[in-house]
Amino acid sequence: MTRERVIDFLPAIYRPFLPDVFDRPMREERHATCAACSMCPPPEPDFPADAYFNPSTKCCTFHPALPNYSVGGLLADTSTEGAEGRRRVLATIAAGVGVTPAGLLPPARVLLLQRHGKAAFGRAERLVCPYLDREHGACTVWAQREAECATWFCKHNQGVDGRAFWKQVRDYLVEVHVALGTWVMRELGIDPDRIAEGFGPHLDALDARDLDDRPPAAADHARMWGEWTGREIAFYEAAYDMVRTLDRDRFTSLMGVAHAVTVDRIAKRHDAITDPVLPDPLLRNPLLRVDRAADGAYVLTAVDEGEATRLRSEIYPLLDLFDGRRRTTDVRARVIAETGYRVSDSFLQALYHHRILIGT
Repeated sequence: MTRERVIDFLPAIYRPFLPDVFDRPMREERHATCAACSMCPPPEPDFPADAYFNPSTKCCTFHPALPNYSVGGLLADTSTEGAEGRRRVLATIAAGVGVTPAGLLPPARVLLLQRHGKAAFGRAERLVCPYLDREHGACTVWAQREAECATWFCKHNQGVDGRAFWKQVRDYLVEVHVALGTWVMRELGIDPDRIAEGFGPHLDALDARDLDDRPPAAADHARMWGEWTGREIAFYEAAYDMVRTLDRDRFTSLMGVAHAVTVDRIAKRHDAITDPVLPDPLLRNPLLRVDRAADGAYVLTAVDEGEATRLRSEIYPLLDLFDGRRRTTDVRARVIAETGYRVSDSFLQALYHHRILIGT
């Protein structure tokens, strides 16, 4: 399916009820190419090996927390395409680790590794997602992917501003997961005190069960699940049935009064990538990391901002003309006079989006 709107990037269950901002146009992140991963080492790499992702894991070194209704959606999918995801979810439920009324949560040990192993993202075999079909390089739960997996891209057309947009969408979806998951638990009779306690592990006080990836004691499991003990699959299926029949009015009421503010923040960040307003004057970012590629091109990365940008060697010196004092029109005129190059709006926008140029 061609993805042309923000909503097209998200699981289908959300289409009937997410707000209008998700109908705004959105282009594919053309440099985030999963089939030919741009983060994996090329035949002639420009950087050391540890600068690239592991080709056997790529970015799938993250253990998602699947909301209860998403688990139900995977269980309800009896198609050939959904068979492997359903099998893996059933195996997870049978194993009993992280099986909660809120959804299927990562084991405590994995959460600890993820928290303290951020530099290993995309590289460590120990962090590979249990729902990744490594033989085919495919996600087996993609139809019901959670917030992080739905919105994470290794590269963004609009650089820093693109990443800020998708991060805002991710944060919003996390709020949706929590609100809908909590609504489901309350409606289906999970004990309110148990809901209030939360279901994630306490990472500052892990016990032997946590470290050995063992399920909770039978009494703890029964306290968590109440009357649904032994009927966990039926609970997840009921959760899915509740959420998939939501309409927008009911969804909006469930999300509460702060919902409109969060939606406004998404709209603001969408405006920043579709109708950017550039500072004037512009300044070459003094915190640029500058590397040279094998072909002589300059590879620029704004420190703490992330993504690398390549510039031809004859273009790179022009950045120094943006000194934070000259107006952009004056810089453009000087570039034409000295080099014959025309500095287009789209080129300036790209340099600003990637924070190669910044405001003063």
